[in-house]
Amino acid sequence: MNAPVISIERVDSIPVILYTLQKTGFMDLLNEAFPAHKNWDGLPIGETVAVWICYLLTQHDHRMCKVEGWIRSRGQIFRVFFKKPIFKKYFTDDRLAKVLDKFSVSEDWNTFENRFNESFIRVYGIELDCIRIDMTTANSGGIVTDKGILQFGNTKDDPDRPQVKIALATLDPLGIPLTVKVVPGNSADDPLYVPIIKRIFASTAKKGLLFLGDCKMGAILTRCFVAMNGSYYVCPLSEVSHSSEAISKAKQSFSESNGLFTPVFREYENGEIKYIAEGFEETINRSIQVDEKIISWSERLVYAKSFVHEKKELAKLDSKIEKARQELLRMNVRKQGKKVFHNLTEVKEKVDAILKKNDVQGVLSVSIEETSITEPKGKYGNKPDRTIVSTLFHVTAHVEEFAYLKAKELFGWRVYATNKSAEDLSFENVVLSYRDQFIIEHEFHRLKGVCLSLTPIYSQEPNV
Repeated sequence: MNAPVISIERVDSIPVILYTLQKTGFMDLLNEAFPAHKNWDGLPIGETVAVWICYLLTQHDHRMCKVEGWIRSRGQIFRVFFKKPIFKKYFTDDRLAKVLDKFSVSEDWNTFENRFNESFIRVYGIELDCIRIDMTTANSGGIVTDKGILQFGNTKDDPDRPQVKIALATLDPLGIPLTVKVVPGNSADDPLYVPIIKRIFASTAKKGLLFLGDCKMGAILTRCFVAMNGSYYVCPLSEVSHSSEAISKAKQSFSESNGLFTPVFREYENGEIKYIAEGFEETINRSIQVDEKIISWSERLVYAKSFVHEKKELAKLDSKIEKARQELLRMNVRKQGKKVFHNLTEVKEKVDAILKKNDVQGVLSVSIEETSITEPKGKYGNKPDRTIVSTLFHVTAHVEEFAYLKAKELFGWRVYATNKSAEDLSFENVVLSYRDQFIIEHEFHRLKGVCLSLTPIYSQEPNV
């Protein structure tokens, strides 16, 4: 009698991942949207991608060249699950690259994404209500070409590396990704919102959704598109869309009407309730011409002052004032190797440069005192006795109290725009809903952090 052969494999969370993908119909939907060629050997595309996802989530590595070796030591668990032999040749980097080529066909991918969202939402009974949209970048060491997707652009990451831009839409409250769009790294954010919203409409087949985004979603055409399609938006308005002067006028008008600010309270995880903001709102009518048709809708402007933001801005201004004051005082110190100002024009130019650099023009007032000093000099060499007149400049600075108080007036204030009625979304909930924007930020952290380790993107293909 032959002794049984015992093999040991690491299971990790592979069974849970495979069961989840199977329950949502992920593999079947992929096979329908991306049928394999008749000469395709081994696992279908859906099952191939399911194994690949197991690798991504357990190894935190998106490099295709590593999957083949990883499969070698885990073939048994996949063989049991799929009830068929699993060979490492099914997961070579060339084979996985062919799968990605199939996914690059936008129409086919959008079809799959729509059907998968429908299946996922149905299986887990998720209510479609609040959808957040935001953008991030992912850098790479790849090759930049004129028409490639890798481009240099504005980023919070490494500016010396090319990048792609990723537009993501997630569903509250868990931050479940609904759709994603990858564009060249030098693309602007504003034009990406409407295509993302269109894809959400297509994948959910539902109107009346609430979209939340940052001030770049506040472009008037984006707000108009959401409103004309029977849905709602909440977004802060930028200085371009609603200037500080407009906020100041609205505040003054509200103050003259003897209105009372509406308070905003927030309950934290430890049960503590804090008074975090206050403000008021007004309702206006918007109209814009789109394709020779006038689109009109009612919009609420929610003016809210965050106490925490107010303190931060005040501390920032005080820091700028102190920094500028110290730089101005150092102009009075004379020592070897330091530039000497020969006339009043040079002093004023230096003062203006310091005020501008620290952004405290008008808030910090500067006085320049000019003193002439006469100093006798004795005979030296061929030079006779003489008198030298030198000019000294003394700079002092003080805070203009009125300008300082005026600057503080708008600290912490922000304007949110929404077309959802106050009955359906109260003043307090408008503010709190945007405060929960960290939900989508967490998704970006997962995407680029240890969990999925998207960055840096390893690519040697110049046409990526």
